[in-house]
Parts: sequence; structure tokens; C-alpha cells
Amino acid sequence: MDVSSFIHATEDPDKVITACRNVLPVDYAEEITFERRNLLGHYRNPITLLRARIKNKQVLEAFIKNLAGSLSDVEKTYLSSDVSRRIDDGGALYLRLDKQEAFLGRMKLGSVDPIRVTVKLLRAKKSLEATIAFYRSLGILC
Repeated sequence: MDVSSFIHATEDPDKVITACRNVLPVDYAEEITFERRNLLGHYRNPITLLRARIKNKQVLEAFIKNLAGSLSDVEKTYLSSDVSRRIDDGGALYLRLDKQEAFLGRMKLGSVDPIRVTVKLLRAKKSLEATIAFYRSLGILC
């Protein structure tokens, strides 16, 4: 699983890190290390890419359980209706979570300046239908 977000020059880096940690399972959030990479924006403004790669199976399972319990039925339906654009050929699921809501401790979908989460749980290539069924069984999709 990858968790990433941009820290813009107008944002408090500690608040963005807090928001990213808030989407992670509470028991593991402080153990996760975020890498920082300095970038330049279109107008040469400083931007920092914040990213963590998580391979621990227990953290992944806890994240999925938390995500499935946090997303509303409306959000799950929305994900399901747009699923062909959110799952790649390798079975990875791409999510965008609202950074402001995450800072407040709530996990909700968002598209404006989001926290990006890529979840890859399947090793073998499966059909899109099988992959969708798998994510449905986890409670992420309707």
C-alpha cells in the first residue's frame, strides 16, 4: 500500500502529516515513516511530496477494515460505479481521500488536493470481475 500527499507552500507540513497518519490504523500510524521529496510547482513554487510504502500485512488488514467501516454506502456505491477507472490490470485499487476530513480524523473520499492511497492486495492477475468481487468481499465496494 502506498499513501501519499502533496504539501503545498501554504500548508503546515505537520498538519498534512497528521492527516496522512489519521487514515492509517491507530495502532500502527506512529510506526510508519513518511519520505519527503522536494519538488517545484508549475509557477516554481515549492511543493513537498510526502509518501509512505506499507508492506506489513497486519497494517494492510487493519487499514482495509477501517476503510470499509468508515466509508458511507453512498461513497461505496460511487466507488463501485467508477470501479473500472480505479482498479488497474494488476488488481491495485486507487483511492483519493479528503485531506481536510482526514486531519479531523474522518475517512471520506475526496478529489481536491487529496491523500492518495494505492492498495494492492492481489498478487496474481485476475479478471476485473474477480478483482471487483474480491474488493466487495472486503466491504470496500457495494
